[in-house]
Amino acid sequence: MIFAIDLDDTLLNSRDLWEAAFSHVFGSLGYKPGDFWLTRRKLPDHYYSLREHVRLILSEKGLPLSLAGRKEAEMLLQMERRGKQFLFSDVGGFLKELRARGHYVVLVTFGKKKLQGAKLKRTGITKYFNEIIIKESPKWEIIQQLQKKFPGETVIFLDDHP
Repeated sequence: MIFAIDLDDTLLNSRDLWEAAFSHVFGSLGYKPGDFWLTRRKLPDHYYSLREHVRLILSEKGLPLSLAGRKEAEMLLQMERRGKQFLFSDVGGFLKELRARGHYVVLVTFGKKKLQGAKLKRTGITKYFNEIIIKESPKWEIIQQLQKKFPGETVIFLDDHP
């Protein structure tokens, strides 16, 4: 049996991780918890870009856009440093049990490799996956590829979005 499992809001409390990193990096500019989502709503909904989000915040505060690269790097570093504390409490045991039962376990996550990699780096869960797939394509396409890769096997996809 193949288990394909999403990262954000399935294994990792990404909403709270974003808030914590955002507050740390932009708190000195007057942003507080909750403001991440208020500013996020001003961006196009179809695809998230950390760079564009940082640029929006800087422009709202009248700060030079030349700071965008540094602030983006600070956000990635904060997400990397804090990732483990935002794993849902039963994730390690669950993944360990799947592997112990001989299942093929795949992390399937949508997004840019740099951002998703930062979230994963210090979580300690990568060792439980046979394969990690980070793509900027719809997850259903990845699931179809897994079904072709493992013909006759059942592929179970765990995700927070229907």
